[in-house]
Amino acid sequence: MSDYRAKAPGLDSPRGLGTVCVEDSDCKHVELSVCLQGVCACGRDRLPAASGLNCVPLAKSEMDECEEDSQCSYNLDKAYCKDSKCVCQPFNHIVAGKCVPIKVAVFSGAVWVVPTKSEHDTTGHGTYTCPQLMSLVSDPWLFEPRSYMQLEDASNVRSETSETFAFATLSTAGHPGIKLVLGLQTTDSVLVEHCGTIPLSTLKQRSALGDSCSINDECRKPEEENDSVRRGCLDNKCACVKGKQEQDLCTSGCGSPTESWQTIGGLVVTLLLANMIAN
Repeated sequence: MSDYRAKAPGLDSPRGLGTVCVEDSDCKHVELSVCLQGVCACGRDRLPAASGLNCVPLAKSEMDECEEDSQCSYNLDKAYCKDSKCVCQPFNHIVAGKCVPIKVAVFSGAVWVVPTKSEHDTTGHGTYTCPQLMSLVSDPWLFEPRSYMQLEDASNVRSETSETFAFATLSTAGHPGIKLVLGLQTTDSVLVEHCGTIPLSTLKQRSALGDSCSINDECRKPEEENDSVRRGCLDNKCACVKGKQEQDLCTSGCGSPTESWQTIGGLVVTLLLANMIAN
């Protein structure tokens, strides 16, 4: 060992990872390190600390103890260190040991808010401009881009100069039944960022034949549509506006009751005219 120290005088004044070594005991000054290929380095399930002076353990699951974000993100991906515990980043959750994005529709963008509530106006709480709408769901008709959304219930929203707007419930202009929750950050009336999510479990699904509806898109199934088959909303019920219904499917056939009566009526008129001409 004395010969080695003579060749590596820096070992007596260790500086951290990368120090020359012969065996693990030469690296005891570097926390959680081992001697690898002649230098002190981090071993298995270890990561260099941000300071470069020692090693820190890698997190293996959510809520493992941590000191730095890298301990969490290395194995968990979209995770960070919060209050000395590894947690998933906002709008992410654990799936198969990794933090992955929650499949949601996301509204994002810088916006300006102008509160309008007064003693005579109990409904106006400002307009939120959403310049971009990104849908991560397979049915984008639910989330048509809108230039604005109005607060539906802003009773828990504090003053416009508050550091953080409380969570507020909003509804889209085109689909008032679809609600979302936004976490709003504001400074001097300017909302510098906001993010809204709609968990897939709360999304309204396309209606089945016979279900109540208000617009055609609630009933339509693009995979069933062609020249002779189409779903739509008739008398507030999902029905086959083209084709005929077989269980919960629209298939090519005689068509809807409306079309059938129109066809029968046309035949009757034709027969009457033919009879008059013959006489």
